[in-house]
This record gives sequence, structure tokens and C-alpha cells, in this order.
Amino acid sequence: ALFFFLLNDFDSYMHFNSAYFHQGTRLYLHDPDTLPTDDGILIVPGHSQRINFKAVVTHLLKQKRNCREQEFYEYMYDTSLQETRRIKLDYSLCKVLVSARKYHSRCRCYTPFLPAFKFDDSKPQLCFNMSVFNSSQLIQNALCLAEVHKEYSNEELFKATIDRECAHVKEVLCVRTEYNIESSDYMWPELWSEKMNSARKQLMQTVATNIVSRKYPDWTFDELLEFVQNNMSIKELSQLLRTDCSDAHIKARSVYSDKVS
Repeated sequence: ALFFFLLNDFDSYMHFNSAYFHQGTRLYLHDPDTLPTDDGILIVPGHSQRINFKAVVTHLLKQKRNCREQEFYEYMYDTSLQETRRIKLDYSLCKVLVSARKYHSRCRCYTPFLPAFKFDDSKPQLCFNMSVFNSSQLIQNALCLAEVHKEYSNEELFKATIDRECAHVKEVLCVRTEYNIESSDYMWPELWSEKMNSARKQLMQTVATNIVSRKYPDWTFDELLEFVQNNMSIKELSQLLRTDCSDAHIKARSVYSDKVS
């Protein structure tokens, strides 16, 4: 069993993500050296999530079905474009790799819309990095990306390219692992919603018992106004005057306002 809490910087999270994503964290379960391929599991604040998953290992007989035993890898940069890690290549990821390579080889920069694979030893730069490119270069980069996208939007051309450059990973692995995942969530209960907390109950009873209401003698209206002016603070008076119930209230407000001014 795995039990953990997620702690986010809420202010930064809302600043960057509130208009685009759910308020939560998406959890992916996948093999090491692979990229997640499904939609993941959305974990939202204030909920308890229960996740069950089962690993299914499939063995294929090479003589009965076309499959490959060799695994292929590429290197991919992290989000800071500083470090790289090895990623296992499959047919689906190979199509992404080919697309990213076409943009990079033509425009000599990385499109921000695809993973950044390591194609050479030069320092990686995003095509829209305003700290590296000036306004004219940014426009040229945008036009270059648009030109490559338009060219390979031709389905026949792109398919032929994929068939040629991804043929080595088109066959599935003879031994592969898949995960069947089921999840359920429920709202995290407040402490007092299911069982009364005895300490809280005792505290509330003690506080309520010790509350003593302030009692005043029966006064004439003029005596009341004189007491208000001489003894009550602005805060106390504001609390007293929240209920409009008589002309006396209006007169008292007027007299006290004159006193304050």
C-alpha cells in the first residue's frame, strides 16, 4: 500500500494553471524510462483517493507472432532543458520524435509544443525564448514552425516518413507490461462530521456557559443617549446599530456622529 499527501504552492498554482487545468494534481503510473501514455488520475484537493492497479505481463512467442526483443532508447531533456534522461522508445513515441526532429532540423530550435529530445550536443533553445531571440528572430521562428507544420500536414507524406523512420519499433515487444488501473475518491471528512469530537464539544459548552450578556437599567431616551456618548466605543455602537428598529436608532446615530466629529 502507498499512502502520501500532496502539498502544492497554491498561489503559484492558481497563477499559472487556473485558466487551463483542473485544481489538482494528475498522477501517472508507468514503467521507469518510459513516458506516460494515458490521461492519468486526477487528484483534487480535499479528497481521499483509492487506487487499485494490476500489472499484466504478456509474453509473445516470436515464432508465432511478429514481435521484437530488442529495446531502443532516446534521450530527452527535462523541463529546464538542463538534464537529460533515457526514454524507452515505442511506435507511438517514435512518431512524436520524428515530428520534433523535423521542426528542430529545419528551424534550429525546439518547438514548445513537443517533448525536447536530444538531437545534438548544442545547447537547446526554445523557439520562442525571448531571452535568446530578438523580435525579428522570433517571427522567423514562428514562420518556420508554421511552414513545417503545413508541409507535414499532408497525411501521405507524414505517413511515409513515419513508416521509414519508425520501422524498427513498429512491432510490439515480445515481453511487455501493461497496467490496469481503477480509482475511486471521496471527500475528506471533517473531524466533526462523522463523530463528535469530545474536546471540541467541551470547549464550546464552556465558552457558551461563560458568556454573560450586558444588562442595562431602564432609561429614558435622553439618559440612553447620554450613556452611549460617555461609555460606548465606536465598535460597540456599530454593533448596537446594526438592527434598524426605531426612530430612536436614527436619532442615536445622529447624536453619536456629532460627538465623533
